[in-house]
Amino acid sequence: MKRLFALVVIVALVGVLVPGLASAQAKPAAQTAEQAVTALEHAWLTAFTTSDVAWYQTNMAAGAVFTSEKGELRDKASTIARLKSEPFKGTSTDADVKVIVYGDTAIAIGTETDKGTQNGKDASGTYRWTDTWVKINGQWLCVASHSSTIEKK
Repeated sequence: MKRLFALVVIVALVGVLVPGLASAQAKPAAQTAEQAVTALEHAWLTAFTTSDVAWYQTNMAAGAVFTSEKGELRDKASTIARLKSEPFKGTSTDADVKVIVYGDTAIAIGTETDKGTQNGKDASGTYRWTDTWVKINGQWLCVASHSSTIEKK
């Protein structure tokens, strides 16, 4: 009788615990802030080379500020307008991305090598950039970006 009772308890526990274990195993691990911002940086390079305006609209804060390698200051609207009117045609490859997280703020530092044209002019070059991301209402948004040309030696 004790064995039958023990068997019933074990079967009941297995019936309760196994589905919970299966659903826990099915859930992907949460991305760290560093992983999330790194993925956004890689996606940004793709969005630039494909002129993906929707990506910029989704991932840039309303008051975002961009400083170009030529020292030009742009806001979100003018950055998107330029992307529409002067799309980059070519390829872009990131050399490296490093992300440092400070709570709900992340600083991304990286390099990229662009090969292509923009507005009919050669836009090839290697650039170093620093992007500032802030987690706003649960979403990482870029609030500031600065790019500098790395001169060939």
